[in-house]
Amino acid sequence: MNSTSVEELVGASFGGLTSIFNGKAWPKAMRAFCMVVSALFHDFLEEGEKTHEQIMAFLEKAREHPTGRLWVDCFITPTLIAHKFWRAEREGDWLLQQHCLEEMLPYFFAAGHHHYSRWITWHLCDMQHLPATAKDDLLPEAMFAATQLQ
Repeated sequence: MNSTSVEELVGASFGGLTSIFNGKAWPKAMRAFCMVVSALFHDFLEEGEKTHEQIMAFLEKAREHPTGRLWVDCFITPTLIAHKFWRAEREGDWLLQQHCLEEMLPYFFAAGHHHYSRWITWHLCDMQHLPATAKDDLLPEAMFAATQLQ
């Protein structure tokens, strides 16, 4: 990726790509990936607010070309899923967290992370068979996530 716009964008903001691609700086990597996705979506989102359907149609149009399919399937979609998962964790949204785990599952299988794949599958099946009273404790208004007060 020598002398590409992505390298310049990430390098100027985060001090290079080495630590990001080595997996050593996970929070920094997620911020960098979010910035790259934002740059890719800039012209599309500049026209105003978009609905979920409009964004999905835009991604499907991008997938019509081989390079676009690679970007959407291997970079944009996993980045958006990871950010939705972070949001679910921070906001204590149990339903969104379960949905994100379902969306992440094929990526764990494809990457060969068998332990994550196996235990997330088990976790999702277990959560689907919770009693109704237990699910009430995990809904958004119940705030299942622990937050640190300052």
